[in-house]
Amino acid sequence: MDEINDLIDWKPITAFLCKKIKRKANAVGNPAYPSLVMFKILLLQRWYNLSDPAVEQALLDRLSFLRFIEFSLDEEMPEDRSEDETPEKPTTKYQTYYSDDKEAAWLRKRKREYYGYKLHAVTGSHNGFLLSGHITPANYSDTGEFEKLVADSKLEFGQKVYADKGYCSVRQIVERAFGTLKRGYGFCRSRYVGQAKVEGEFHIIAMAFNLKKTVHLLQC
Repeated sequence: MDEINDLIDWKPITAFLCKKIKRKANAVGNPAYPSLVMFKILLLQRWYNLSDPAVEQALLDRLSFLRFIEFSLDEEMPEDRSEDETPEKPTTKYQTYYSDDKEAAWLRKRKREYYGYKLHAVTGSHNGFLLSGHITPANYSDTGEFEKLVADSKLEFGQKVYADKGYCSVRQIVERAFGTLKRGYGFCRSRYVGQAKVEGEFHIIAMAFNLKKTVHLLQC
């Protein structure tokens, strides 16, 4: 984390966040925490796959976390304000878990049913950086999203794009990125409801993934 703080010029990011986030106080009138601090906490959550209560606890006892968000020991930490959720009791012999997200959709794949969203993403074939990506309901076809992915990646004219059978030659690099998102960043399940929020979560995870990969490559 210290390496990332040294690597990144946070001033343009701070300016962008301040332009987008207008709220200066919370619901009861207390001053809001700086937007860059909250953004860095989102990165910490993704790097260590922490819930809101877990990251709050980590900020209280991990000096490396405090250094990263540039807080001192005597400053008041952001607190988890989420309400405790009580799971519903099953009304039948078997309890069924499903999402009430109306924007998600069902998909059947390899004789199994899934409900949720699908990530369509482009990774670099050389170092495996996430170049672009977006979220659709799970029943959307990958081929239908191909042109949008290529356009969003801002690739140079003439640059190779691997897909279908051609994808096999770089499969190991690409699949490693998706495997890391699922296992390391917990993105096999979203924390949010709604397509826009799930896509926003992906972009936060992609930034965290690329930052960590950059530091790793610089250290090699």
